[in-house]
This record gives sequence, C-alpha cells and structure tokens, in this order.
Amino acid sequence: MTPVSRIVVTGASGKVGGMIAAMLARDGIPQTLLVRDAARAPVLPGADVVVADFRDPASVRTALQPGDRVFMVSVHENVEARIEAHQSFVDAASGIGVGLMAYLSIVNPSATAAFHHGRSHAATERMLLESGMPYAFLRMNLFLDDLPLWFDPDGVCRGPGGDGRVALISREDTAAVSAGVLVGPGYENEALDLTGEQSLSLGELAALCSDVLDRPLRYEPGTREAWLESRIEAGVPPWDANIGVGSYEALLRGEFDVTSDVVRRVTGKPAQSARSWVEANPGSFANLGVDARRARHARQ
Repeated sequence: MTPVSRIVVTGASGKVGGMIAAMLARDGIPQTLLVRDAARAPVLPGADVVVADFRDPASVRTALQPGDRVFMVSVHENVEARIEAHQSFVDAASGIGVGLMAYLSIVNPSATAAFHHGRSHAATERMLLESGMPYAFLRMNLFLDDLPLWFDPDGVCRGPGGDGRVALISREDTAAVSAGVLVGPGYENEALDLTGEQSLSLGELAALCSDVLDRPLRYEPGTREAWLESRIEAGVPPWDANIGVGSYEALLRGEFDVTSDVVRRVTGKPAQSARSWVEANPGSFANLGVDARRARHARQ
C-alpha cells in the first residue's frame, strides 16, 4: 500500500527506528529519515535523509512538511532532559500541519509512575495532546531483546521485581506495528498498547530461558540498593541505573502487566512469544548483564 502522505522516521540510525526504515524500504514505501548525523543514517532504497535535532527548532521546521506522518522516538536522556528535548520538537512541529505524530511511548504512562520514563512519556503524551496535532500513542511494553541484560554474568537475575509480571514484546513486532500505523490509513488519535499476549513473572521468564537454552538461569530477587550499587560499579551512569531499578519497582506495582492484541490487529500476525524469541535468538545470551550491554555497544 502506498501512503498518500510523506512518511518521516526519526531515530532511523537507532534500533527500532532503523527496523521501521528497513521494513518500509523492503515494502517499496518512500520515506524520509530524520537523523542528527547523516553519516549514521542507513542507506536504503527510496529513502531521503534530512538532518535535524529535537533541540534545534529551526532544523525541525525545515525538515518537516504539512501532512507528514512522523514516527517520533524518544531521546536517550534522563527524565528532565528528555522532556525538554521533546517539548522543543513538539513545539517546532505543531505549527507545520503534521498529518500524524506516531509517538513511541510506554504502557501505563503516568506522572506518578514507578518507572521513571513512564513519567517522561506521560509528559510527552500530554504535550502532544495540547499541541492539537493528530497523534498515535504507541505504548510499548519492555523489550524481549533486552532479556540477556536482566541476568548477571553468573546467570542470576537479582532485580528487585518480586512476583511482578510483564508481557514482553520484541523490537521487531514494535517496529512492524509502528510501520503499519505510519502507512495507515487510520490510527489517528488512538492509544495502542504494544505488548506480548502473555504476561510472565521474572521467575517464569528465567525458567523458560533456562529450559530453552539448557543452561542454569534463575531469578533470586535482591534489594534495590544492591542492584543499584552493582550497576554503578560496572560503569552504568547513575541516572540510567536509577531508571533501570525503577523498571523493577514498576513490575512490583503492576505497571507492565498489560496484554493486548494490537500486534495481531495491526500486522495480521500474533506477537512473538517469549519462548519463540529465546528459541530464535540463543546467541543473544552469549553475554549477560553488563557484559551484554558492553558487547552491544561494541557492535554499534
């Protein structure tokens, strides 16, 4: 299906944005990639590149056009810096006449969310509502792709998440839904929960991984203080470590215990299950925890 409006993908040099861009190119859909560094933009058939920065309103106003259907990804910053950058982008875009702002948010966004970025996502959704632009809130759950980060190198997950449950979703499914929303038609002024179809506890996820991979992986909930200390000692910035521990506190409060059929509804296929993802990606568990994060950064 060929869209009648121009599709603009922000964050195309990143993970989800890059997947969206690749899917659109595979389907022969023209698009514009909005990036901060043109040298990092993927080279794809039918894709133009524009350079803009969320914090530079003039560059945003130059990059966007009336009628654009825009995928808006969050900047990787602490809560306050993220909100400031998003406000700058939304303010610059609001007078252009954007056809759709498809914003990658989080399930259960709230100003009082235990997950720190649940607060930044809530603030961004609010500013989009106040802008008057047509929107689609793509409220994703936590990523299946990050499961290896949850385990320490010894194969134990020590996050203080108790018996909280989460319906993990793959980045691939997140990108597929996002691409479907961008192509449209429809989805204007909808909030869509992007989740798996089954919610599991950390203990169940650890047992599933252990069974599929035939190696001892387990969950032993630790304390908030011990988890934070281990991450900061490993070199994770304190602001990032605090967001990470907030995800476990959000698990305890049930913020991620959300399931939906949105993946099936938008793409025509069921969301990938945790078991099928682990079966398809055993190599992702070659490194665990902080070692997995370092390995990913080394590949980027």
